[in-house]
Amino acid sequence: MVDRRVQRLHQWREFGRRRDERAVADGVVGVGVLDGRGDVPANMLDGVAGSRWSSGVPMAAGQSVTVDTGAVRSLARITMDSGGSANDYARGYQVFLSSDGVSWGSAVASGSGTGALVTVDFPAQNARYVKVVQTGASTSWWSIAEFNAYG
Repeated sequence: MVDRRVQRLHQWREFGRRRDERAVADGVVGVGVLDGRGDVPANMLDGVAGSRWSSGVPMAAGQSVTVDTGAVRSLARITMDSGGSANDYARGYQVFLSSDGVSWGSAVASGSGTGALVTVDFPAQNARYVKVVQTGASTSWWSIAEFNAYG
């Protein structure tokens, strides 16, 4: 049985949890929009709620982030927390999974965010890469303070 308790990246590494039980994001592969102000993509994986990645421009359909979980594993949930930037959550999204970062197939989930913490559940699938594509729009930037993926 897979333990589905939420674990932050820094907690996982600090306490040496078994990687086959929980999935976390190890690296950001690509970001469709880069903010030149220092809100770098790695901030969404650092375990620090006070840091973030931001688009640096208003949200628009087609913006995306792609995260490498480090290995192919069973994934069934992601969370995107905009933290202190409460209005910067994804207004609309599609989630895609891939084992190789090249072939994506159809979206495994889609929906609309309604607040700072966006939780997306989908049927468990084996994958290494997670891509979130923005489908909504807003005058706010798209920011992610913490991104997590779970099995």
